[in-house]
Amino acid sequence: MIAKFIGKNTIKLDAVSSTNSYALDLVKEGFVEEGLAIVAKYQTCGKGQQNNFWESEKAKNLLLSIIFHPDFVRVEEQFLISKAVSLAVADFVSTKVGNATIKWPNDIYVDDRKISGILIENTLSGNLISNTIVGIGLNINQTNFISDAPNPASLKSLTKKTYNLDDCFKQLCFYIEKRYEELKADFNITNSDYLKRLYRFNSFYSYKSKGEEFVARIIGVENNGELILETKQQEIRKYFFKEVTFLQK
Repeated sequence: MIAKFIGKNTIKLDAVSSTNSYALDLVKEGFVEEGLAIVAKYQTCGKGQQNNFWESEKAKNLLLSIIFHPDFVRVEEQFLISKAVSLAVADFVSTKVGNATIKWPNDIYVDDRKISGILIENTLSGNLISNTIVGIGLNINQTNFISDAPNPASLKSLTKKTYNLDDCFKQLCFYIEKRYEELKADFNITNSDYLKRLYRFNSFYSYKSKGEEFVARIIGVENNGELILETKQQEIRKYFFKEVTFLQK
């Protein structure tokens, strides 16, 4: 279970402000080989979606960024990259704890608990993507979380086992490479598998948007990232990230 190019070259850091920021600086300096990974034991300003902070105890979890050149993906379909990476992380987690799901857009859940977050930053060139930086925070051995995140989990908290971070990194790279190559070959496989893994897919739950609470089911996700909901009144609603909130009711 060894990746051919993802993580083949790796920069290992004791501490960094953010692995994504470090990777972006490398890209700005010139061409960077696809698959280069930046791995840190600790981030002082770890970034999540919408500038949220990613909490991680030093040397307990996987904190990494990988550089890609997905020039086969059109700008209007850039969420396909998020789908592929989310699937890869869910694949890895599922080998340890059973069935992991993807909470739209790209959080990885085990039951109702978040175990991983993904931040993807693209550089555009015309109607194609020239560079993509995939940042992943994956909780491995941390069991005490002090932030106000409502539902964190880790492999250790779920299985009571301690994991070797280097082994986990190599396994994760294998699954990322597998899903990335799959995306190159056939977008349809990525789209189909993403829906199969999607948290709350095709079941009715409560949501909130612009102060309105309503019941709906997820019926799809566009390649531009829009979530497609259908209410019990068969009304179709579409939302981008942060436009709708998942309720626990």
